[in-house]
Amino acid sequence: MLNTITSIYHPKFSLISFSQDDVVHFPFHDSCPACDAVERDRTVLRLGQPSWQKTVIISQCIDCGHVYYKNPPPPDFILRFYNTLWNKNRGEANVDAVTPKRSMKCKIASMVVDLGFNDKTLPILDVGCGHGPQLSGLWETGFKNVYGCEQSMYRAIAAGKRFPGRIFNFGYQEIPKIVDATGMPFQIIYMNHVLEHIHTPADAFKTIAGCLRDGGVIIINVPDVIGEAAINQALYLPHLHSFATASLAALGARYGFKCRFWNGGRYDELCCVFFREEAAINGADMARFRTAQTLTKNAINAVFNKIRQPWTEDSRRIVTLSWDVRKLSNGRTFIKISRLQKRLLSLLERIGDFALRSRLVTIKPIFRRTLLPLVLGKQCTHTTLSYLEYYNSPLASDDVPMIRFVDGTASFLIK
Repeated sequence: MLNTITSIYHPKFSLISFSQDDVVHFPFHDSCPACDAVERDRTVLRLGQPSWQKTVIISQCIDCGHVYYKNPPPPDFILRFYNTLWNKNRGEANVDAVTPKRSMKCKIASMVVDLGFNDKTLPILDVGCGHGPQLSGLWETGFKNVYGCEQSMYRAIAAGKRFPGRIFNFGYQEIPKIVDATGMPFQIIYMNHVLEHIHTPADAFKTIAGCLRDGGVIIINVPDVIGEAAINQALYLPHLHSFATASLAALGARYGFKCRFWNGGRYDELCCVFFREEAAINGADMARFRTAQTLTKNAINAVFNKIRQPWTEDSRRIVTLSWDVRKLSNGRTFIKISRLQKRLLSLLERIGDFALRSRLVTIKPIFRRTLLPLVLGKQCTHTTLSYLEYYNSPLASDDVPMIRFVDGTASFLIK
């Protein structure tokens, strides 16, 4: 099926486009980025144009269930993106504009407490610390020996205002410099929704593991391949990977780590703790953690079908989908909406923009809890207003669904 996107809207995202000449130079992963299995992947979707010699491929590992761009943009492009473009236009260098919500601040602090770490002097490192919400939560809980590194200059500036002298403006590759600067390896190193953005997760994990002290733990939180919105898995370029419990466990096992999953995360994320020896988590409240589950063939197939689902329905006429919804009872992470609903959404969008300019911040929860359900129905809970329009037609040359943009590019959502 050839799916042609004619328009797309998401308040937090913009588009980045690549030509055929760009895509032909995108390097391929030789094996699964998580479990390292060779030639154990299958193609879920293709992005590009039917006439192109090479397209961007979304693959799934049939061993561990990992979903990933098989040929994403090269690492140097991704590095430049996070150095210069990531969230540049959202005012994140202004610390007052990005004060984190309490729910954001509490997650890592809660995990550390549930793991039984009571020594407030333990050295802790936040890799990809953003503007510092998780560091703030740790600091307020009493952990003062905290550090962070952040690739984005704008986010590093914001975090540096909160934690002077403790934030480093670089990525995971240079973490050993922090160990040299502080004179100590870390007891806890964590990445909160960072690993899915990294071209080669195994390289990041290996580097982090080398900066951990004996008995230390690594905490990695990522979107769950089952709960993440299917349209984001296809089109949101910063998420180069979509992890399953089995793929995270396999990644850690490559470097001698076991793992447990914390039960306190969001419905659409995995919160994983890695350790070499069980003694590292002897003090943990084990009722708060579970072991990794081996994905059955049926579960892997269910994820495969979920990601393909928006792009396999026969819709010769233009159809509008709204996504970023909590998973529905039928497993979908999107709904079809009518033209009338789209017009109403556009009106609400303008009202929301006016409220933002007028600093009427209280309208946001009213917008989500009341107005969106009135327009879209109560069959799902929207987390963000978003929609795209597309039509499709048969693609005789291949049974793999293809996504193309009407302007003739391969385009992706970015922040």
